[in-house]
Amino acid sequence: MKFYSILTSIIFALLITGCNDNKDFTPIKKGESLVMDPECKMGMCSWTKIESINVSPLDKDALSVEIKARYSSTENDDVKPKDWSEGEILKITCSKTAPSYDGTPLNIKSNVATSGAEMSAIDTYFAACHLFTGDVETAKEKYKY
Repeated sequence: MKFYSILTSIIFALLITGCNDNKDFTPIKKGESLVMDPECKMGMCSWTKIESINVSPLDKDALSVEIKARYSSTENDDVKPKDWSEGEILKITCSKTAPSYDGTPLNIKSNVATSGAEMSAIDTYFAACHLFTGDVETAKEKYKY
């Protein structure tokens, strides 16, 4: 009888604390949105706003975050956009070992510089998985990738 009490206590503790806690991530919550820092080049600034649609655990070390990414542009980085595109639905996999952006694996390693081709995807990844907007090299160090 004592064994069943201990087993019940363990199961209850796992239910309370969650065996899929994914403590390494603070994803954007369902229904919330986040405007990322603008990317400015040649007198034009591009803005991205992500809107969370769904967040679900994949396993104990990974989450799936489905977002709608909307885009806008302005001539200055201090002028917030008013009009946003219809957007596109993207699925981000928050994982230290197999991060991905819409099914494409991302090369996120602290000791490897981020390529220009992956910069926008990795920016979106850190916003969706960690609520971080800013320099991706700083994010890689901060979140220990």
